[in-house]
Amino acid sequence: MYNSNKEMLPLVLVTIGFGIVGFVDDFKKLILKDTKGLKPIYKIIRFTYNICNICIIFN
Repeated sequence: MYNSNKEMLPLVLVTIGFGIVGFVDDFKKLILKDTKGLKPIYKIIRFTYNICNICIIFN
């Protein structure tokens, strides 16, 4: 996919990053029986970290 359309790679990486955060949140809720999941501040920090990394890498 990267060879055919280089503009799609940042979008794919951001989607994967958001998916990882969502997976960890759901894992904590369902498997570990933690009703709160991830704290909202941790989610915001991780989302910001993902976006900043993508911007730095592809700028």
